[in-house]
Amino acid sequence: MSFEESGPPPITEPSMERKAGLGDFKFPIALTILAVLAVIGLALTSGDHRQGGVMGIMVVVILWHVLNLGWLVFAWKVEMRLKAMVLVLGMIPLLLCGALFKLEGFSGDFVPVFTLRIGNGEMATVTIEEGSKEVADDSVPGGGDFLQFLGNERDIRVRDVDLNPDWKSNPPEAMWRREVGAAWSGFAVKGELAITMEQRKADESIIAYHLLTGEPIWEHHYAARYDNPIGGVGPRTTPTIDGGDVYCFGGTGVLTASDLITGEQHWQVDVMNQLGAVLPEWGFASSPLVHEGKVIVSTGAANERSLVAFDRTTGTQVWTAGSDPAAWSTPVLATVAGRQVILMVTKTLLTAHDPETGEAVWTYPWDNRNRPNVAVPLVYQGDKVFLSSGYTKGAELIQVTESETGDFRASRVWKSLSMKAKFSNLALIGDHVMGLDDGIFASVKVDTGERVWKDGRYGHGQILVVGDHLLVTDEGGEVVLLKADPAEWTELASMDVFDHKTWNPPCLAGRYLVVRTHKEAACYKLPITGQ
Repeated sequence: MSFEESGPPPITEPSMERKAGLGDFKFPIALTILAVLAVIGLALTSGDHRQGGVMGIMVVVILWHVLNLGWLVFAWKVEMRLKAMVLVLGMIPLLLCGALFKLEGFSGDFVPVFTLRIGNGEMATVTIEEGSKEVADDSVPGGGDFLQFLGNERDIRVRDVDLNPDWKSNPPEAMWRREVGAAWSGFAVKGELAITMEQRKADESIIAYHLLTGEPIWEHHYAARYDNPIGGVGPRTTPTIDGGDVYCFGGTGVLTASDLITGEQHWQVDVMNQLGAVLPEWGFASSPLVHEGKVIVSTGAANERSLVAFDRTTGTQVWTAGSDPAAWSTPVLATVAGRQVILMVTKTLLTAHDPETGEAVWTYPWDNRNRPNVAVPLVYQGDKVFLSSGYTKGAELIQVTESETGDFRASRVWKSLSMKAKFSNLALIGDHVMGLDDGIFASVKVDTGERVWKDGRYGHGQILVVGDHLLVTDEGGEVVLLKADPAEWTELASMDVFDHKTWNPPCLAGRYLVVRTHKEAACYKLPITGQ
């Protein structure tokens, strides 16, 4: 065939598709180097505010993924089938992780917590054995009462117990361990009965267990459920035992009075319906305060109904006061500048209320920029109050004075970032405050706000003062015994109890330590001196 017959060979355009070469990856490599440097910088510079560093790292990781995806789809000049293959291969691990794990919540530093989906369902019911309700409110050898949040006096102290710190020679004895429904509630104990709150599917439950065996004695439940992707599921408060009754305040604002021995309900009040209270961002968290025939809770309702006292027998309103929204704190009874008051930390204020009328005796601004205020105030030298909150808010000491006309005034003595109580409460030890400063144990001089030391990372756990010791429940599930020495950090003993997030406040009833999480509860008999 001649050239003329066949014509010239066809001219073809060069293909726009080609295979990838190493030079194509300059952008993702550079982006990865920058992301790694940013993560290292945030980790090193976040300092005491670890949550800020964690959130910054999360933003960097998300941007890294988004920019890499954009480069792959729009800028990487390779065959489309190769792009599709890379996208599919990249999605497989994400889909697999989504199928196997679920987001359970976040740690105190806002680190995501994932758990296996298999076998991780919520509890629906509790089995009460026949005749269990015959158990009476009897004393337990070596036991004691722990009647409310933070102890009998609501001052983070357990009295009349002398712990033996030698846990190697005398290790704590495990009494029982059991699965429980979700909640950040603690236990209240009287005699044989250990009472807590739990979420059981669509119901909030008040459950009494036997202190020594963990067997359920009675249960009272009602339809209510608080659920927040970050804050978690269930009630947030600890029951209060007064005489023959127990008072509980649920996550959605249901206040219940029940019989201590049988669990039979006496009365119930829904503060959202009755008072027009608005559900706080993290749920209602005010453990009931019982004083002179009144049950007092923080509702956060407007129009002078933020703090409310109910008759302990009938549930009728006795007085209402305040208009500031609720925080995550709880009311405490104290004597400040010679006058007995109820101290209440709300969203933007510390207020001192008259226990009989609810009247605000004095107020002090305590605005944490829409972040939770949790720790209860500490009274120092009779006329000063120590305040602390997390999220870089810090601490202040205020002076309360009474004028010649009988009016009270609160003014600042000092302000410092030396102590930032995020989720836990603090202990007053002599002229020092000790506790978790954004997850690390610290000691601060009350008179000046100067930090003495800071050591021991226990996360956002809880503490109790027991004689000359501090009992710490670590956020990771460890129980630690410290020497209550403001001058130096000394860890005396420790034991592993849980392997997951532990935010719930501990209960020490005599020598019996009752601790729980949103999944499990356990009881240990601690060694005491002389035995």
